Amino acid sequence: MIRPLLIASFSVVISCSSFAQTGRDYFDANNIEALISPVANHFWDYTDNHFLIPKDSGTKSIFVSTLWIGGKDSNDQLHVAAERYRQEGRDYLPGPYSAMGFYDETTSSIWDRVWVVNRQEIKDWINNPNVNPVPQVVLDWPAHGDASLGQAANLAPFVDMNGDGVYDPVNDMDYPAFKGDQAVLFLFNDDALLHTESGGDKLGVEIWGMAYGFNCPEDEALHNTLFMEYHITNRSDMDYSDCAVGLWNDFDLGNAQDDYVGSDVSRNLFYAYNGDNDDQDAGGVTGYHTKLPAQGVRILSGIQMDEDGLDNQPSVDTLGNYFGFGMDDGIIDNERLGLARFISQSNSAGPIGDPGTSSAYLNTMTGYWNDGTPLTYGGNGYNPNDSNALRARSMYPDTADVVHYNTYGVAPSSGPVWNESTASNTPGDRRGVGSMGPFDLSAGEEVDFTIAYVFAQKENDRLGAVTEMKAASDHIQELFDTQITDCGTFEPGFTLGVEDELTTRLALYPNPAGASATIAGLHTQASYRITDMKGALVASGSLQVGNAVLDLSTLAPGVFVVEVMQEATTAQIRLVKR
Repeated sequence: MIRPLLIASFSVVISCSSFAQTGRDYFDANNIEALISPVANHFWDYTDNHFLIPKDSGTKSIFVSTLWIGGKDSNDQLHVAAERYRQEGRDYLPGPYSAMGFYDETTSSIWDRVWVVNRQEIKDWINNPNVNPVPQVVLDWPAHGDASLGQAANLAPFVDMNGDGVYDPVNDMDYPAFKGDQAVLFLFNDDALLHTESGGDKLGVEIWGMAYGFNCPEDEALHNTLFMEYHITNRSDMDYSDCAVGLWNDFDLGNAQDDYVGSDVSRNLFYAYNGDNDDQDAGGVTGYHTKLPAQGVRILSGIQMDEDGLDNQPSVDTLGNYFGFGMDDGIIDNERLGLARFISQSNSAGPIGDPGTSSAYLNTMTGYWNDGTPLTYGGNGYNPNDSNALRARSMYPDTADVVHYNTYGVAPSSGPVWNESTASNTPGDRRGVGSMGPFDLSAGEEVDFTIAYVFAQKENDRLGAVTEMKAASDHIQELFDTQITDCGTFEPGFTLGVEDELTTRLALYPNPAGASATIAGLHTQASYRITDMKGALVASGSLQVGNAVLDLSTLAPGVFVVEVMQEATTAQIRLVKR
């Protein structure tokens, strides 16, 4: 358990010059080497960028990637937390939210780090704890906050082996809950500092995130993907409405001066690709040359939509979200937001450049330019003097928007194709924000979402690279939906005890399952428990010898862990309920 030192004095206002951030570390389990930050200002060290793909090539596809969030309180006052390069200031600080306003340099330094978890190291310890010591990351895992400092009791997720709610790896063999072959956890808040980057009022949110991936060379798309999961908790006493979350990316595909960007609303995807067929070395940066890249950011599971007692239907109108998740599937209130907007900004000041005020940040996340001009279809999307210009949700959808979701159901009179070439743009340095919203964020509420950074290359074919990347992103979506890959499940299950014999012997089918599933291979009577992905118990009971049937009729669709306890051995089996 993390126990920050108790300091007698309280510090509520802290200058942005305090707390030099140094606690970054790398995700490097597959074909990507990515620098992960404690405050989600990822992939760079404030001097150079570190998103290498392929990781042994010296080439990089992203300069920096950050998280934005904004909304309005009950008095219609705007609250925004957003960072780009931290050149003008900071909005975020490492560590949890403090209900007592307790933030100081000593306490913050304890949290100025990330936690790197490797699956094999955890598995070796769990399967043979008498030989392998408890891994240091397990001992350091920030499962609980310090109530004396106003921190929440539960912070980072963990597998609670005895269900007592207390993280105790030494006595109970509790361990971090994580995904993939390697995961990097980070934890930060927007409450500790005055927002000198965005200029917005604080929200009082606490955010933990997890970057993870799979070492899976046999699956090229998976091997070239970094997943990123975010959980945002409103720790304040304010309710926020009309909220939006933005995923801001400065794409640098090798040589940053010859790039284009685009979006694919049908895939909840935005991306960068080369604007010509030669990505040269430039300014000391290694280019991709003729093996041309496409780097995408795909929303795999968006923020859950506000409950309304309906199985929402997809819609192209002003408030609808056609390409969200869980729509028109017969299930009430399981819908999640998809990509609502994508705006590409120029590397400049002004109405279509980088935002500089809190209202400009929120405008960019909600389909408007910095000055409040709505995004419109065609050209560079900025037409302040044309009242008849067709409104648009996202820039440069190319030919992907077959239902005209991007233009609110209206077919563009200028033609069905809008990309950087038809806009006659010169390739160059590109950045932009893809966003989700609107949604409400009540006091105490948590929202979560998962994205994937997906990459592909094509020799001498920049548009072919985009096609390859989109196909790879479709494959990644399929894997994410089932939570199962050829190289393991998303959340690793471990066999407890010295031998793996029980897990090897047992079979659960069908999987994915409907109202019931069968466990085969039981030689003696056993018991079972089923937990959801947050570790909550949803079912338990006994199992007879032979083939035992589990009643799953009361379970909502989702992913669960079935633990089978037989004599002194426990097996864990991943279950997908349709």
